Amino acid sequence: MLPYESFFYGGAFFLTGVAAASVGAAPFFVTISALLLSVLFLIFYFVGRRAKNIWFAVLSLLVVVGSVYYRIDDARFRAARIPFGKQIEISGVVESDPVIKGTAQEMTAMILKPFRARIAMKLDAHQRLSYGDVVQGEAVIEKPTSEGYARYLEGAYIRGITNFPTLKKTGEGNGSHIRSFLFGIRRHITETFARVLPPEEATFLSGLTIGARGEFSPELSDAMQKSGTTHLVALSGYNISILVYVVMSTLLFLMPRRAALVVTTHVIIGFVMMTGAESSVVRAAIIGFIILASFEIGRVRDFRNIILASCLIMVLLSPKVLVFDIGFQLSFLSLLGIVYINPLLMRVFGMKEGENAGFLSWKSSAVATLSAQISTLPILAGSFGYFSPISLFSNIAILEFIPITMGMGFLTAFVAPLSHYGALIFSLIAAVFLKLELYLIYFFARISIPIHLTMSVLLSFAYYSALLWWVYANKKIPQQVRDENTSPNVRDA
Repeated sequence: MLPYESFFYGGAFFLTGVAAASVGAAPFFVTISALLLSVLFLIFYFVGRRAKNIWFAVLSLLVVVGSVYYRIDDARFRAARIPFGKQIEISGVVESDPVIKGTAQEMTAMILKPFRARIAMKLDAHQRLSYGDVVQGEAVIEKPTSEGYARYLEGAYIRGITNFPTLKKTGEGNGSHIRSFLFGIRRHITETFARVLPPEEATFLSGLTIGARGEFSPELSDAMQKSGTTHLVALSGYNISILVYVVMSTLLFLMPRRAALVVTTHVIIGFVMMTGAESSVVRAAIIGFIILASFEIGRVRDFRNIILASCLIMVLLSPKVLVFDIGFQLSFLSLLGIVYINPLLMRVFGMKEGENAGFLSWKSSAVATLSAQISTLPILAGSFGYFSPISLFSNIAILEFIPITMGMGFLTAFVAPLSHYGALIFSLIAAVFLKLELYLIYFFARISIPIHLTMSVLLSFAYYSALLWWVYANKKIPQQVRDENTSPNVRDA
């Protein structure tokens, strides 16, 4: 078995073990299952004398390693004994950049006394806090009542929530100076947009460029959900690709290619930290780094291993994201759909790469969007209980305008400290596209007819089994498919 094959199958077995432990499979059951699987591969070896089966017998034991790795991480997560439902004296440090939502602000804090754990806090907006502030006072910490919200918090390693505790600020500057600086840039961007654009256009542009959604009105949030365009402000590889394209194109005029690559890499890292390190952005950044590195050292880019490597890195850093983070699941499934299903659909529709794109590339946009929707349907149905068919058409209509809108947004924020009038010029160009995009979002939301459906675990398994069979049956399609991070023309749902 070649090294890249060993890496792929070993990683797949390890992730299987993490997934099994995440859903509550008993350690004894996981261990026995892995041993039986290993014995089965040994039997296959003695029957068929295929050397690969020896490797499979060894690598399958990584299922146990993955299960143990998750349980060690979970034990650390649950180590703190929190007196839920009781009023207690706490002290801690604000860990995130507070998000203002109406009259309240939401943030994450690391509680240091009387226990050590991360919690989600909601405070009055007038009590302005910042990342790195030290707070102290009385609070009642509760467990989330909604199962979906509880899973989301666990995926973010948050143990509980507290609403409107009696806290006072007792210090500041206790966080990373780098993150504090990056959060300052984030606030500069949103404040710049608020100064030069109407409120709704400003909030929408903030969402497109840096994923800031705190000031979204209920009407806009509802319209984006009904029109299937929420992913536009859920930062993804699509947004990263546009940022990389803008930065690299600019730097290549000023410095050699290798230096431009190094600077762009640091810009991506800073952008990921500044935007809160959402799963889709981290995944896109990791894949981008792997592709750039493989290109620099002259290695063949095996997309299967690139995707697995990015997934492994994220799971090794945060094992809970594999099962508890819906954003993580949607991000990877949409990428897999674009890489493996998109070429098959293009073949079905008689399309070739770079050909038959149609006006404003609507055909390629439609096929890429459909590919992502097919790959994420069970997760969307299981998590939200409905599916919006209109999203295919709304994305075709809107996606082609997003790159120039984001580009004008970044230029507006960059020029603002140097020239207010220069920022106004770029913002006026952005405003034209923003008004068009918002009009289309509300239009498609009005004509949307959501299909309400639910998919059981068994039905989802059958669905993905059929998809895997379809992809495997057409596996002659090259694996070296263009990554969404290397071109703004590839979409990520």
